[in-house]
Amino acid sequence: MAKRFAKIGVEASANKVISCENANDKDCENSEGVFEESIGQAFMESISGWPANLWIYSPDSGRGHLANIDDDWDAAQDIFIAQQPFPSWVLDTATGQWDAPIPEPALTPEEIAAGKNYGWDEALYESDNTKGFVLYQSGDNWN
Repeated sequence: MAKRFAKIGVEASANKVISCENANDKDCENSEGVFEESIGQAFMESISGWPANLWIYSPDSGRGHLANIDDDWDAAQDIFIAQQPFPSWVLDTATGQWDAPIPEPALTPEEIAAGKNYGWDEALYESDNTKGFVLYQSGDNWN
């Protein structure tokens, strides 16, 4: 299985993920066959010329979420952060996920059977901060 590494930018792109590349497991393992991020970083530098310290391992879980291009890298929190989806949403630094300021309502069995979902309406939330989720039909253009 491959290991995913995020290439972190510098200067104008500092702390931004500018690409994501995979390395073979064997290229990231020590002599005992144990994964070491620093070995993977050195390998990525050797094939790309990009500094090893700017290649960050992105596991499927942990470090917020799997890194994607344009995500931010927060070294202090040791997480990748996706772009904020709406101005009112807040970052949970424990998970690296953005959370709505109010809980999403649960779908009823009837709504699920009818193919309904909830979407976020920022304008609705701004007009009444007790509302924000709107029920819509799956497949409809939403936001």
